[in-house]
Amino acid sequence: MKCLYITSKPIYPIVDGGCFAMDSFLKTLSHAGFIIDHFTISTQKHPFRPDAYPEGIHVESVEIDTRIKTLQTLKYLFKKGSYNVARFHSEEVTEKIEALIKKNTYDFVILDSLYATTYLSSIRKYFTGKIYLRSHNCEAQIWFDLAKNEQNILKSIYFKKLAKDLHIYESTILNKLDGVFAISQEDQEAFMKNNTKAKVCVIPVHLESNDQDEFKIEKGKIFHVGNMDWVPNREAVERLVKLFHESIHSDDQLKLSLVGKNIEKHYKSSKGIEIQGFVDDLKGFVQKSGILVSPITSSSGVRVKILEMMAYGIPVITTPSGAKGIFSEGKNAVEIQETNTALIDAILRITKDDEKLAEMQTLSKEYIKKYHNIEQIASDLKSFILD
Repeated sequence: MKCLYITSKPIYPIVDGGCFAMDSFLKTLSHAGFIIDHFTISTQKHPFRPDAYPEGIHVESVEIDTRIKTLQTLKYLFKKGSYNVARFHSEEVTEKIEALIKKNTYDFVILDSLYATTYLSSIRKYFTGKIYLRSHNCEAQIWFDLAKNEQNILKSIYFKKLAKDLHIYESTILNKLDGVFAISQEDQEAFMKNNTKAKVCVIPVHLESNDQDEFKIEKGKIFHVGNMDWVPNREAVERLVKLFHESIHSDDQLKLSLVGKNIEKHYKSSKGIEIQGFVDDLKGFVQKSGILVSPITSSSGVRVKILEMMAYGIPVITTPSGAKGIFSEGKNAVEIQETNTALIDAILRITKDDEKLAEMQTLSKEYIKKYHNIEQIASDLKSFILD
């Protein structure tokens, strides 16, 4: 069977959790035995680089301008529709997708992320097969969280408007699809509560458990890894840095490293804090950097970087929001705390406890092996599509 897989940004190079999740899904589709034509939108923020794609992937692309424009932003304050989604619509992309569908015979189409669904009606004109959404998260929920956490009143009002628009759009579009691949059980439940008519199944990201490389977690070191272009990551780092300055740095043996794209634009190295920026060898870095601390406050879907660290055997301290998307059994492998006081206590306690660190390392890798292996995920995906 052949499918057309449409993404709202290029998968490669893998520069963030979204790209990682799309790479995982593409490999899962291939592992399930499907033939794939891949079309991606190219943007200023995420430009298409043919040389970054592995050999053997048939991919085509069209570049569009998705930059936020003040006039359009103001217009959508007083009109129906989601500006977040509208930014991804282009007549040139529409024509290209329609041309691909007319030229090729596809058994099904997969739209990756809510932003790619802006082309659903155009696809329906020429395609009678099943169309699925591969969802990274419940997009509206993230914006509702951002609005709730925003201190600036005007920004909070604006974020709330974006969230409401996204919620209306999301609710409408889900009922026009044949199925949804949710990334977590929480998202599946949220879609079902939204009276979604489309069938919804959970297709987690697949990861390889790090069984070959055994290493001892270095005590006294913590880090955060995440792309600073994504607002929830900026919120988490801001909270972590504040906690470090106010309470954690009193332990002179504790060091914090901040890793991720554009982190250097927001922070500078200071006492106890080292700014790493983007690192090419993430695995090599984390194996000598202690434990991941991710105090997420706005979330939906799953924090891919947390799962990636668990696959490496890196102990994780996070919040209930950061642990969304982790199956209940996996929550025994990570330390979950909500308040600042509890997070500080967990950091100071666990970073000094060899026995606890070793236990978290073992439980994390066992969890990934059980719930994120490609054989089971590909089998579930194939069964859902062929049903």
